[in-house]
Amino acid sequence: MNETLEAPNTKKNILREDNCKYCSDLLNQNKNNSHLPWNTILFETENFVVVPTLGSLVEGWILIVPKDHYICMGAMPKSLWPELLGVKNYFNNILTDLYGPITLFEHGPHKKKLSIGCGIDHAHLHLVPLNFNLLSKATNESEILGNTWSKLPSLEQTADLYNNNLSYIYIEDPNSSPYCCTLDSAPCQLLRKLIAKEIGIESQYDYKEYEFKNNVVSTIEKVKSALDNY
Repeated sequence: MNETLEAPNTKKNILREDNCKYCSDLLNQNKNNSHLPWNTILFETENFVVVPTLGSLVEGWILIVPKDHYICMGAMPKSLWPELLGVKNYFNNILTDLYGPITLFEHGPHKKKLSIGCGIDHAHLHLVPLNFNLLSKATNESEILGNTWSKLPSLEQTADLYNNNLSYIYIEDPNSSPYCCTLDSAPCQLLRKLIAKEIGIESQYDYKEYEFKNNVVSTIEKVKSALDNY
């Protein structure tokens, strides 16, 4: 295993944010909510955890979450990027072996309480098995996003957007260059709506109403088994 992906041997001082659900329930393992399957830590490194996601519209949907509180991946310091990209590539390979092509995306608000943040103002990168091109759907089916997309060299360039006080939506389809668009206002859970529509469950896009617990549990079982043999 790559050295940057070794589990941590010592505890570090973690930056936390009051009233952040990820800081309290997931990363602090709040005793009232840590038993919930979407708070299961599948894997961790010194600065990141990998977890399944509440409202998994499809099986195999996971999140990479920094242990420190940053509002988006673009807000992280440069020192964390090699570790994040290592975890990203590692799990992209694992999930591809299990489920097929993997799409990555992120909603990247540059400040709190923007609709683009979808109600969670703590950075999290989505990795999800999809059999269609999400960027194409976002471009062609969303009047909000339209043709406002720009190609990025890599996920790391979202730091330039954040440093210029720009919020963004990032999409990296399989075997394609990453793209992003910049905007502060977008319907909450816009990409989830597009995914739900494409797979035929349009009315069940909202993770606050539809947990899809069976998909979460199956993801945990299969990913843990794959990690044991990877």
